[in-house]
Amino acid sequence: MKKLLMLLLALVLCLTVFVACGEKTPTDDQPSDEKPGTEVTYDLDAATTYLFNLYKDKGPVTASDFDVTAKLQVGGVTYTVEWAASEGVTIVKKDDNTYTVDINEKSPEAYEYTLTATVKAGDGTTKNREFKFSVPKYEVLSFEQYMAAVEGDSVTIEGIVVAINSKAAGNSRNHLFLADANVVGGYYSYQMDADPVADLGIEVGMTVSITGPVAPYSGMQEIKGGVAKIVDSNKKDVAVVDITEAYINGDSLKNYVGLPVTIKGVEIAGQELGGTSEYLKFKLNDKVSYIRTYVTDFPTTLKAEDKATIDAAHAEKYGYLANVTGILVLYNSNPYLIPMSVDCFEYMEKVEKTPAQKVEEELAALTIPTFISKDTTLELPLAGTNYADVKYTWTVAQDGYTVDAEGKIALTVSSTPVELTFTVTATCGDATATKDITVKVALAKMSIKDALEMADGAEVIVVGVVTEINTAWSEQYNNISVTITDGTGTLYLYRLATNVQVGDVITVTGTMATYKEARQMAAGCTAEIMKVSTSAEATAAEDGTEVVLKGTVTEINTAWSEQYGNITVTITDAAGTFYLYRITTNVQVGDEIIVMGKVGSYKGAKQLAQGGTAIIVKAAEGGEEGGEEGGETPAPTGEVLEMFATTGALNADAQTITWATENCDILVAKDASTTDIRVTDADHFRCYKDAKFTATAKNGKTIAKMVVTVTEAKYADVLKASAEAAGFTVEVKDTVVTITVNNATAEWSNTAQYRIKTIEFIYA
Repeated sequence: MKKLLMLLLALVLCLTVFVACGEKTPTDDQPSDEKPGTEVTYDLDAATTYLFNLYKDKGPVTASDFDVTAKLQVGGVTYTVEWAASEGVTIVKKDDNTYTVDINEKSPEAYEYTLTATVKAGDGTTKNREFKFSVPKYEVLSFEQYMAAVEGDSVTIEGIVVAINSKAAGNSRNHLFLADANVVGGYYSYQMDADPVADLGIEVGMTVSITGPVAPYSGMQEIKGGVAKIVDSNKKDVAVVDITEAYINGDSLKNYVGLPVTIKGVEIAGQELGGTSEYLKFKLNDKVSYIRTYVTDFPTTLKAEDKATIDAAHAEKYGYLANVTGILVLYNSNPYLIPMSVDCFEYMEKVEKTPAQKVEEELAALTIPTFISKDTTLELPLAGTNYADVKYTWTVAQDGYTVDAEGKIALTVSSTPVELTFTVTATCGDATATKDITVKVALAKMSIKDALEMADGAEVIVVGVVTEINTAWSEQYNNISVTITDGTGTLYLYRLATNVQVGDVITVTGTMATYKEARQMAAGCTAEIMKVSTSAEATAAEDGTEVVLKGTVTEINTAWSEQYGNITVTITDAAGTFYLYRITTNVQVGDEIIVMGKVGSYKGAKQLAQGGTAIIVKAAEGGEEGGEEGGETPAPTGEVLEMFATTGALNADAQTITWATENCDILVAKDASTTDIRVTDADHFRCYKDAKFTATAKNGKTIAKMVVTVTEAKYADVLKASAEAAGFTVEVKDTVVTITVNNATAEWSNTAQYRIKTIEFIYA
């Protein structure tokens, strides 16, 4: 038996910098593992690499002063950092923890400069690291010049603030919407580091400048991550622009992005509320658009409670004429509005409809679930949503299925898929029309993680990539044993009745089983090898088509959300690019991935619909540190694994823990459903009731056992020194260990927590 490692919990808090951007700078009161009389081992390579990672996303263009740290803490050891700058830039010691980089923001010409950081260890040894930046020429562009700029150009514009998104005010990001001083066009500054309200004191009506890179997106010219400054704090009103004629004619609205606009004489249509849809629809001349009422996107002129008022009024006024006003945004070049007040709709008279028109509208909007994956009683509507005088009757084409007088039908799921054709007949007065809807009744595909939670004998369908052939194909018995993964876990398929190869993406149907306490899919399971489509083929596919794509992540369109567990990215393959909307796997630029999901459309553009899952086939080499500069490669850490707390303050709820594992043979991850793990001190973390995390061996290693130690005093006798002690469940399966806390007492009591200091894994 070989011992793997001691997980020394040097829970180094994620050091972020740039106070000017509203982030924290390391301070003296951060915990350290250094103790008087204890020999300290310094690793300048690790310290300089860590410093590089702090600042790698800062540049290369800087348009305003910013702060850099004077201290680092890596692996529980403190280092000091001294900074120097090349000509044209001044470094000022702000305090014991921070330097300020003072640049000339209004330089008449662009210039480059170099910052040199000298990282110093306690034994007097040092190592330097250089950072190269540039400052753009300061030139306020006209609106026409701004619109002519291309992606990546650094621009400076000035405008009057018409709306603000502020994290401090409850928004998900920091945005500014501005009108050109002459109101010939609008500006949209997206995803700013500094909070316009809390950090900069910006208010609606002020004139501000914004400097940053142009980043066209979805038909909009915008500035991403811009730096804003107040030019004139005197407030000015911006007139609402009437775009009714341009909207009717289908003219380009790109010049109006960010402006308050109105569209007059629209008809109030339906709503999409709940989940990921918060749309209040309206139409004009058969063209449909909407006001979007996501609370996290509301400008600071609205409060969260205003949403209910806006939604309720819109629902009550279905079929009315109205004038609608809001901030114009484009998605795939199609317009929608963000409300600026609760009076975003000015309601007028109701449009009277004939019975035939009512039937047509109700049938067009009618939807029912089209995929049933568990035994259920489906309740079908018997009347229209907006016109109660529209009545429905239902029939099913297939024998053995009947909808009762209350609109209910019992559906039972089995391993054999069934497609049912529902026909709804809508009647209003003397008008009648029908609509067919196909409903599939079948087992749903589930993640491997969820399949592992199913009881023995449960039928499941999973999709994964074959990563290992455990037993070769037998011509005599027509089976093969393999291991698959889908990004949520790995699953052993025992005697699979379909011949597959490593790299195949397969849909597997079978029953769950347990063998010697290890979960697997039982003998006789079958697989369908899925076709890997190109981006061009996916673009040509019909909505709802299930596809598998393989490509490289080339853009992060919306960053990973810890709250919602999704990310939006663009991938590139030999045939082109494809947009993946809110996939549930966290990836980064440069990752080679296989992604599975359904094709969808939004405003005419094809994309992967929300909920797709990805498997990282090959992680990006060197992360974001590559490129021409190259960066430094961390020295191999051998058998040592370090953990870093990455979100939340000490002793806060819902902390997450990530593990630095690049050069180790163990990958450790907190289970996605677990929030009850807290980082409270520098030398341990706390696991509360039902906390769960896994350790996965890599590079051919197999785990035989793990041993856990805890802090001293009263917490030590809770767990003793072994993971097998009462209160912990440990499942060992070849390369994977799953650790679950099984406390029976209340989540937050002292006796219900394990304060873990070290974890030692032992190889077979």
